[in-house]
Amino acid sequence: MNPLPHASPPTLRQWAALLALTLAAAVFNTSEFLPTALLTSIQQDMGCTESSVGMVISAYAWVVTLLSLPLMVLASRFSMSRTMLWVIALFCAMQACTGLSQNYWSLLASRLGVACAHALFWSMASPLAVRQMPPSHQAIALGTISVGSSVAMVAGIPLGRTAGLLLGWRGAFLCLGALSGATLAALLFLLPPSPREKPFTFQEVPGLLKERSLRQIYLVTILAITGYFCAMSYQDAFLAKVARLDETAITGLFFIQGTASMAGGLLFPFCAARFRHLLPLTVLGMGIPLLLLPSAAPFLLLLALLYAILSMANTAFNVDCQSEVVKSTRGNASTVAMAIFSGLFNLGIAMGTLAGAGICSSLNLAGTAIAGGLLLLAALPLFLVKGTPPRP
Repeated sequence: MNPLPHASPPTLRQWAALLALTLAAAVFNTSEFLPTALLTSIQQDMGCTESSVGMVISAYAWVVTLLSLPLMVLASRFSMSRTMLWVIALFCAMQACTGLSQNYWSLLASRLGVACAHALFWSMASPLAVRQMPPSHQAIALGTISVGSSVAMVAGIPLGRTAGLLLGWRGAFLCLGALSGATLAALLFLLPPSPREKPFTFQEVPGLLKERSLRQIYLVTILAITGYFCAMSYQDAFLAKVARLDETAITGLFFIQGTASMAGGLLFPFCAARFRHLLPLTVLGMGIPLLLLPSAAPFLLLLALLYAILSMANTAFNVDCQSEVVKSTRGNASTVAMAIFSGLFNLGIAMGTLAGAGICSSLNLAGTAIAGGLLLLAALPLFLVKGTPPRP
C-alpha cells in the first residue's frame, strides 16, 4: 500500500517506536526458536535426550496455545501500550531465569514463563504497531514488524547459536535478557500511552469464528505449522546426525535460512500484488522441500537451496496470514483474533514437535522431514473451500 498523498508523515518518535517494537519482535522470535539451534548443547549439558529438550519446546508452544486467548481477553481491560511494557519486563526476567537454570525442571519452568510473555506479545505486536502510525503507513508498520520476525532468523538465531558455542547456551539466553532490557528502556520513552477500549469478552469470541476467511486461515495454520515444525524442531540434530555436518557448516545453514527468511519478508508485498492465491504457493514451497531433505542430506549446496526455499515460503506464509487477520477485524477484536492465530500457530508448533519426538524415538530423524512435508501437502485441499477472496 502506497502512502496517501497529502497524508501527514509519521514523526521521528513514531518511527523510533516502530523500530523498537520491531527489535522486540526479533528478540521474542530469537528466544522462541533458539532452543532448536542449541538443542544438542542443551541436551549434553543437562544430560537428557533429544526428545526431552524437544518437550521443552513443545511445552512452550502448548502454553502459548492455551493461554493466548484468555490472557488477551483479560488484557483487553487495560491500556495496550502499558500491557506491552509489562509483557517485555516479564520476558526479560524469564530470560535471566533461563540463563541461570541449573537443572531440567528449572529450565522448563523459566521457558514456560517466557511462553506467557510470548502469548501476549504476539497478540498485540501487529495491532499496536499499526496504531502507532498514521493510516497511510499502517501497511508499512505491519510489514516492518514482520521483517523484525525475519531478523531473528537472519541474525538472531545464527548470532545466538554462535554466542551459545562461545559462552555456553546459558550465556546466549542471558544476552537475550540484556537486549530485551534495553528494548524495554527504549519503549518506556518512545511508546505513547494508548487509551483503554471497550473490553472484549469471552462471549464475543464465537462471533469472530463466524468469519469464513478467518476459519480457513486458522485451519490451514494448524496443519501447515504442524508439518513445518515436525521437521524444523529437530533440524540441528538432523544436520549433525543425518547430513553429518560440522558445527561451522550447520551455523552457516542457519544463516542462509535467516537471510532467505528476510528476503521472504521483503518480497512479500511484491508477491502479494502479483499472485492471486499466494497462501497455497507458500504451503507448496514448504512441503516439497521437506520431502526432498533426506535425499539431499549428502549434498551441502542442495541442502542450502532447500532450506532457503523453506524459509522464504514460511515467512511469506506467516506474513500473509497475519495480514489477513488484521484486515478482517477492528479494535480489540484484532488483538483477540491475533491471539487465536498465535494460539493455533503454537498449537501447530507443539503438535509438530511432539510428532517429531515420536518419529525420532520410533523411526529416525529423516522421517521427521518426510512426515512434515506430507502434513503440509495435506493442507492444500482446504484452499478448494471458498474462503479468503483472491487478491485483486
